Amino acid sequence: MTIKGRSKDVRVPFSIKQATPSSAQIDGGLTLKRLEWGIGEGVWSDTETVADEVEVRFRFTVSGKKRR
Repeated sequence: MTIKGRSKDVRVPFSIKQATPSSAQIDGGLTLKRLEWGIGEGVWSDTETVADEVEVRFRFTVSGKKRR
């Protein structure tokens, strides 16, 4: 993953479930330490003001025709 020009390998746990015969839902998330990614500089780097650990969650729905 790359954020603000900083790249790291990350593992993101997720689950996939069939939503309809032609679509699936993907849910997952991870916790980032924002200061490791350069998010929050200057006065915003104070973890008393904004926590360093930030939870990122996502949900995608993908659809398409099945291939045979």
